[in-house]
This record gives sequence, structure tokens and C-alpha cells, in this order.
Amino acid sequence: MAQVSILNTSKDWEEIHSEESDYDPELAKEANGYTMWRAASYLPKHKRVLNRIVNTLYQLPTIFQVAEKLRPTSYLDGLRGFAAFLVYWHHHELWAHGWEKQNPIFENGFGYDGKYHMVAFPFIRNFFTGGHYAVSTFFVISGYVLSLKPLTLMQAGEFTKLGDNIASAFFRRWPRLYLPIIAVVLAFITMWHMLGIWVNGQTMAGSWAEELWTFYVDFKNFSFVFKEGDLWLKYNVHLWSIPVEFKGSMVVYACHLALSRCSKAARLWCEASLIFYFMFITDGWYCALFCTGMLLCDLDLLAKKGELPFFLTRLEPIKDFIYYHLLVFSLYLGGIPAETADVRDMAKSRGWYYLSLLKPQAVFDYKWFYLWLASGFLVAIIPRIHWLKRFFETKFCQYLGRISFALYIVHGPVLCTLGDRLYMAVGFKGDDHAQHIPHWMNKIPLPKSGPLGLEVAFLIPQLILLPLTLALADGVTRWVDTPSVKFASWLYRSTLGGPSTEPLARGADEQSVYFTELVCYATFQFGVLRCLEPPTALPVQPTEGGICEGKLDYFSANVGPHDARVLYGPESPYIVYGSNSQFTCFGQFIQDFRELVDWTGQWGGSKAFLRGTELQRPLPWNAVEKNWFPFWDIAGQMYIHHDIAPKRVFARVLSDGSASVNLALLTEEQDNKCLEKYLPKTISENESVHQASNSLKITMCKRTDAICIADKSNTFIFTIWQHKSFYNWHAVYEPYVMLFQEQAPFAIHAMSKRPIWIHGRQQYPDRLTSEMIYVTSIAWKSPLLKYHGYLDDELFIGFGIEDKASGAIDITAEELLAGLGLCTEA
Repeated sequence: MAQVSILNTSKDWEEIHSEESDYDPELAKEANGYTMWRAASYLPKHKRVLNRIVNTLYQLPTIFQVAEKLRPTSYLDGLRGFAAFLVYWHHHELWAHGWEKQNPIFENGFGYDGKYHMVAFPFIRNFFTGGHYAVSTFFVISGYVLSLKPLTLMQAGEFTKLGDNIASAFFRRWPRLYLPIIAVVLAFITMWHMLGIWVNGQTMAGSWAEELWTFYVDFKNFSFVFKEGDLWLKYNVHLWSIPVEFKGSMVVYACHLALSRCSKAARLWCEASLIFYFMFITDGWYCALFCTGMLLCDLDLLAKKGELPFFLTRLEPIKDFIYYHLLVFSLYLGGIPAETADVRDMAKSRGWYYLSLLKPQAVFDYKWFYLWLASGFLVAIIPRIHWLKRFFETKFCQYLGRISFALYIVHGPVLCTLGDRLYMAVGFKGDDHAQHIPHWMNKIPLPKSGPLGLEVAFLIPQLILLPLTLALADGVTRWVDTPSVKFASWLYRSTLGGPSTEPLARGADEQSVYFTELVCYATFQFGVLRCLEPPTALPVQPTEGGICEGKLDYFSANVGPHDARVLYGPESPYIVYGSNSQFTCFGQFIQDFRELVDWTGQWGGSKAFLRGTELQRPLPWNAVEKNWFPFWDIAGQMYIHHDIAPKRVFARVLSDGSASVNLALLTEEQDNKCLEKYLPKTISENESVHQASNSLKITMCKRTDAICIADKSNTFIFTIWQHKSFYNWHAVYEPYVMLFQEQAPFAIHAMSKRPIWIHGRQQYPDRLTSEMIYVTSIAWKSPLLKYHGYLDDELFIGFGIEDKASGAIDITAEELLAGLGLCTEA
């Protein structure tokens, strides 16, 4: 906020103000990134349309750039979206060419019955008839995604939270899957009766009300997954997979509960055994697909923590060889010929005879055995082949992933209404068309030249059908699917009872106090930082121990983390929190923050602290340790800064939390001179000096300056510490800034001469005090910055207010660091 002073000034506090005297609020908003709305000059309509077309074509290459905001599993979203597109294309190919009696060419192998077409060639066929491959991939992805949070909690031993998670997911699953279907089919029925059109394969009821009753009867059977036989919805037969999705979800949730208390080895063996049972003993192919996703998720989570089974780690030297061979096997098996369920027909296709001998006896429809292998291999290897993962993380695939469920729902009604007529108009027709809609027949005859599946007559209708289907899918996602998800969440929360009034017990005879830290995804709305959804508890593992005696004995009853701070290092985000200690009463712990949330940023950097790890310090220990902060040197080595007063203490820390000797002794003499000059004097035991925030790295020049080059002479670590006073039963905190070197021996470079006053802090002259505002954290405002910034970069400073509320201010680093006193002047 360059134009508005956010730090108040007086003779007692360091002054920070704008350097500009003329203040134009409009220019200020524009300079700070706000979009300024102005009237556009008039253009004729045809020129506006032409400009839009040109701009769209100009931006087409950008859709294949990697999306900016990615989660660790974003590639699965992209894979699901691309798979939904393959389903769309498969159904259109079969619909149009079915009237020409050409579907056997698509569904059988290359050379079957003496027909040789590119559309049936191995690997290439996946892009024309990859719908079966796509559906099996849907089920593996679902098993993976549904297992991600439960398995994370399971591996962390958070069994209570695991039960809550499964209860919520199970409750919300039916409305999440079926409510969008109800809405889309109702819209389809209404449009059908309003227009009075003929729909291929459908028989219209006498009235709209009768149609509603027919839909009700059909839907209640379709949505009751325990009904025997195949479940079909006559208004959209392509949705047969939704009841299968629901049944597979129930299998996964049941497995989570059944295996939650098993050891790691037993759980993995049980997951593998279930897959074998479903695929080789009973014809439960879809259960095998879901359980395969669950097993892959379990192995990926273990891999992140370096806990994979030994036999898998031994394959590390040949991993690339394995990944690329599995990719080839997956693409080949994904093109399984599948016109019938008779394996003898499969054996007649070139390249499939010997593979047909592998079919398990239990599987009735043979294609699902080969698709199980294909989709399992595919989901397993995509995150391990960089270029392939990057493709599914492009904006194109991520957009398809966002609308994939709606695309799957709406493409059928579009195909059987408008699509049917357009294909008939260009020359694809059957006997029913001539009887019911003869006026559409050969309305715009187009040549069927070109390779089968890519004829001109087939591709031209896609110029209308594909954009229309995508637009409808986008609308259904925005106005039906997303509200359905939110409604299901609201409905579940509405059914929950209030908090229990019973005391929580730690043991049979020992009462405990439970603490937790809350987290949510938030954004600024009208100047206020708001959670996008209700906050949830971080799954921080409680710790045992705590040598708490005398007045501190009550700490022994604590369960859970305290005073957590989330911070960025050079590459990774961390959470530092207090909890029961192995070495003293109450200690400090650190963990990679990405392990506790559904992380949307990049995964890289150090693999240390994947689990909560207690930090140690040079002796002696205090009974209650707090406010430690990590910092990093040029090489990325982590250190922990323990104290600034009465003596400075910091040490190098290892991945197990152990600490070196006190490295502050190397600069003690010169640091003491600086502290003596700038550190406020404490005049009674009611005053103290302690650390407050995390650390950041700053280069003391502006990023926009061409001559600004970061080096050891101008780059430092900085943090905020506080002087606390407690009089008249009220605490007051005064924040200060400290800079120290970023390389050994990490001597203090400069300190604030005066405390910083946060604008808006209330003064109480009648009580000779002021509002208690205490700084807790600092972070760069730009999402592109992690640990290192420059003077012209903006910061967020987070703080608490009277132990009742929290707040933040934004300020440039230059403003915050103005008026420092150099230690060379001490």
C-alpha cells in the first residue's frame, strides 16, 4: 500500500510514509493491480465478432501451456477430463457410422474380417474407440482420489478423523452423483415436450406429467444400486457407469474402515488380495478397478515418506525402463477389441490370440480384465513420466477435467437430438430417419472422403456439436454440478449435532484438554479474507511426553498442537507448533505443511520433516519453549533461531530435529554490542523480550533496478521480535525488526531503533496502556515468492488482537525496514 501509511507515527515510533505528495486514488488503485473499468469505444457488431474470433485463435496455443494453480493430483483431473473427451468422441463415431454398418470395424481389431483401417490400428484406435479405456480409467482414478484423504489419516494414525472423513464422504456420495443427473434429465424432458421433436430410440409419453412419472419409475430403479441386473436410464443410456461408480465407492469406503487398524504390510497385502479376489475369483471387475486405485494411492503416499516395500525400492535403477514399457502395454491393452463379450471373437483379431489365453475364468466380459491392466498401468506411470504428466496438467486438460462429469452427462442428449439431425443432414442416415424426420435427410450433403472416422462429413458437424457440448457442460458444471456438491456438504453439516458437553478423556482415569489448528482455503472478497468453505482441523499428530511439574503440571493434560505458524522456506512450506516434549515440558515441532492439507502448489524441495518432528536446542532447556523460527543459509541448510534475549541462541538442525552447539557464540561479542545499543531495557520481571515471527530473506535493493544483483553484501535474513510488558493485568507488545547475515557466522547486521506502530491500534490513555497487538508471522504478498524478496516487494504481516481476533497488514519491505540502526554504529 504505497499511497497510504499503514504504520502510524509519533516522536516515539519510526515514521513510515508515502514519498509522493499528490495522491490520486484512481491512479493508486491502478498501480496496485486493480482493474479500472472505462467505457469502450464503439465498434460495429461484425467487427466485434471478428475481433473475438481473432483473439480466440491467437490464444489457442496457450491452452497447451501448463496451468498455473496445480494440486499434487491435478494430473488426475486432466486425465479424467481427457478420458471424458474420448468417451464423447467414441460415442459420436459409433453413432454416425452405425447407420453405415461400420461399427464392427471400429470395435474389432486391425485386419478383422479382412478389413484394414487406420481407425482400428493398435495405439491409434484409442483415439477413436477409447471410451472403454476411458471408463476403466475413471474407476481407477475414483479409487485413488476417494482414498487420498482417508489413507493419509490412516497412515498418520488419526482414526477419529478418519471416521469423520468417511462418514462425510459416504453421506455426500449419492447426492453428488445423482442430483446433476436428475437436473439434466428434467431439462431434457422439458425441452423434448416443449419442442415436440422426435428423438431417436425414445418414445414420448402423452404429456409432460406422464413423462415425469415415467422418469420417476425409471430413475428409482436406476439409482437403487442393489437391484439385480444391469442398471440403465432410458433417457441417457450412456450413464450406466454412474451406479457402478456408486457401488465402487462403497467398496472403497468399506475397505478403508476394515483396513484402518491394520499394519502397513497387512494393509497392502489385503488390498492386493482384494484385487485378486474381485478379478480372478468372482466377476467383480469394477471392484478390482476401484481397489487398484486405492492400492496405487497407498503406495504413492508411502513413497513420499520413503516407506515403500523393499522389493519396490530395489527396482529404482531400472524405473524408467519399467515406466515406459508399462506405458506401451497400457496403450496397447487399452485398445482391446470389444464388439462382443465372446473371447473367441477377440482371438480372431491380429495381435490378440495369445493375449486371449490370459483371460481369467471368472470374468464374463473379457474386455474388463485387459482394461483393468491398461488403466492400472496408466494411472501408475503418468506421475513418473514428466512429459506425460505435464500434458495432463495443461490448461486444455485441466479445463476438460473441471467439466468432465457434466460433459459425461450432457453429451448423450446433445448427440441423440441435434447430433442425430446434423449427421443425417450431411449424409449419415438410417431407416428411422427417413420415417420420422425426412426433411433433414441429405440437407447439406458432404463428401465422406478421408480416412474412416475422420471423414469430412463427420468432422464438419463437430464444428457445431463440440463447442455446443462443451458450453453446455461448462454451464452444467457452474449451475448444477458445483451447487450439487455444495448442497451435499451443507446437507451433511445440517445433520450433525452440536458439540458434546461431555469432557474428553485421555485415558480411563485422566482428563485431557484437546487442541487443534484449523485451516481453510481463503480468498479476498471485498477487502476481507474469507474462507471459501468451512475450516477443517489439521491432522497434526498429538505427541506424548512432557516433563511438567509444579505450576506447569496442567500442561501434561494437553493433547494437540498450540500456536502453530505456517511459513515458507526457500522451496517448501512448513508448520511450526508447540506440543508435549520428549526433552522438556513443552517443545517446538516442525512438519512439511503439504503433508497435512490437499496442497495446491508445486511439490519439490526437501523431503525432510514429512512427519511431525520435535526440534532440539543447545542446553539448557526452558520448561516451555516457544516462538522458535527456522532460517536457511545460501546453500539451503536449515538452522533454528531459539532466543534473542537474554542471550542470542541458534543452531544448525538435522532432519531428525537434533541441533548442533550454540553457533551464536561465534559472534557473541559483536552481537552483544548491537543488542546493548538497540534492545529495549527491561526494568522489571513484568517485561521481556522474545522472538515473534518467522524469517524471510531480503536483498536490500529494488527488484526493478537494473543494477540490483543479490549477493552476500546486500542480502540478509530478517525477522520481527517483540518487547512485552504486563502491567495492570494487561499485556502490550511492541514489535521490532532484526537483520542478520545469511551466511556463517550469521552476525546481526541491523535492528530497529524504535518500535513499529501498526495503524489502527487503539490507545487507552485512561488506563495508561494501548491495545494488545502481537505479530505472529510475515510472508511475501505475491504467490510467486517464497522465502526471498526485495525492497519493493510487498509483505503481509499477520498479528493477533487481544487474544480475540486476528488481522494483517500489507506493506513494502522498504517501508518496514526504514530507519534501521546498523550494528557497525554500536
